[in-house]
Order: sequence, then C-alpha cells, then structure tokens
Amino acid sequence: YIDPGYQAFVDEIWAQSVADLPEKIVQIGSRSFTMKSLTPSGRGYPYLNVIDEYGVRKTFAADGRNTFFLHGTQIAHNAFEAILAGVSPEEAFLPDPRPETPDDAILKDRFQTDGPRYVLRYRNGRGEVGWRVISRPRRLKDVMSARCHYRRGAQRQFHWDGVEELLSLPDLRTIDLGRYRQGAQLKDCFLS
Repeated sequence: YIDPGYQAFVDEIWAQSVADLPEKIVQIGSRSFTMKSLTPSGRGYPYLNVIDEYGVRKTFAADGRNTFFLHGTQIAHNAFEAILAGVSPEEAFLPDPRPETPDDAILKDRFQTDGPRYVLRYRNGRGEVGWRVISRPRRLKDVMSARCHYRRGAQRQFHWDGVEELLSLPDLRTIDLGRYRQGAQLKDCFLS
C-alpha cells in the first residue's frame, strides 16, 4: 500500500526535478535504489529521487538525516548540493577525505568569494579535529555560521565549544576567538 498523500508529494517533487543523475544503485539503509534525479527543496538541501526494486518512485531528503552509499562508500550529503551547483556527478561522488591540516584545507578550497577567507580548526561532535576554509562568518548565540569552501560554499554551523582556531588568509594571522565571540569585528581581533 502506498499512501496517496505521500505519493502526491513524491509526484510533485519529481515534476520539479532539475538535475538528472547517472542511473547507479545507491544504498539507503538496508535497501537499494536506482538514482534518477535531484530536486531543490527550497530549504537548503536537495531531494534525491530514486526508484525502488519494485519500480516505485521515492524521494529522500539529502540533508544528513539519511545515509547514502555508492559502491560501499558513503556519499556526503553535500555531494548532491554540489551537483545542483553545476559539479558533475562523477566528480561529486568521488571519495574525498576531509582536510586534516591547514594546507590540506587550502588545497580543497572549492568556492570562489570576493571577500575575506579564513582557515578554521574545529572539533566535531565525535571529537575529530578538522580544518576548513570558510568565508562570511557570522556570530550566532551557540554557533559560528559560515560558508564552507570544502563543502562548495554550503552554509555550515560550527558549535562554539568545538571552534578551536581561526586564521586569516593568505597570511595565516591568528584571530582572538574570545574577542570575536564577545562582539568585536574580525578585523579588530588579530593576535599576530
């Protein structure tokens, strides 16, 4: 049985798809599906449109709630955002280790911006240290929101308790995060 309300939602999402995908088998949970297309959601993430083993059309939010695997390798949910931004599916689906050093983050800077750029060192919820090139940082109550260049410009939020270091580019000058969190402008927070 397919819920008519769900099927109407799926039909609407499929009718608005804007990017065709190679018909590859993707695993979502314990099931296999054939990828077909992507649809922007208007909520900052795309919908992945697939066909199940019975030929039924399905739609999944590519927003981190679902885990997608292609040939046994996890696909980062931002790979779908990159495809909508014009990156080829072949490139977007390549395995890509996260940057582990400031130099690695700079090498994986995939987003063009006219404004200032920074290198951020942070610790995620699993305790893993990562580095990212970011731009347009915004100070929010519990997080720093910024464009993540590794994620091809996706807006990301970094919890303040995990933000460990912020360096300006290209000179790698250290920014006093305490002063910045307390309301000072970034340009007034350089330590060196």
